[in-house]
Amino acid sequence: MEIVEAVNRFKQGGEKEAVAKRREERKEERDQIEGGVVAAEVLAEEAKELRKQEKKRVKKEKKEVKREEKKKKKKRKRTEEEKEEEEEEEPTSDVENTPPEVSVAPERLAEIKSELKSLFAKYEPVKAKKVNNLLKKYVGHEEEYLDFMVSERASE
Repeated sequence: MEIVEAVNRFKQGGEKEAVAKRREERKEERDQIEGGVVAAEVLAEEAKELRKQEKKRVKKEKKEVKREEKKKKKKRKRTEEEKEEEEEEEPTSDVENTPPEVSVAPERLAEIKSELKSLFAKYEPVKAKKVNNLLKKYVGHEEEYLDFMVSERASE
């Protein structure tokens, strides 16, 4: 009987060790799972932060592109305005090179303006609104300017 009791005690001791070992294995598995979950959460946070940074970078690039487009647009506008100013200037003639004389009578000046407006309305509607500014360039030579413009338009 002593042998049977010894065997039973040995079995019970072995079972206790096996149970303890199995518990330890299960604990390690849980720890690994929890560690994996924590690691996954950390990775998810890092990915979220990377997405935020990417959005900021894209937004910054879009702002830069818009800024560059504005600069280009401003430059084009400036260039177009310069071209318009050049187009507004009439071809030079000897009239511009001679010193201004006394301006024509106010009644005649009104007639010249009227004639120029009708002339420009027919051929260059944009300039019809700028007759006063054009005549400022030709003070004292209004008659010559009118003659010049009539001859220019007559040849067209």
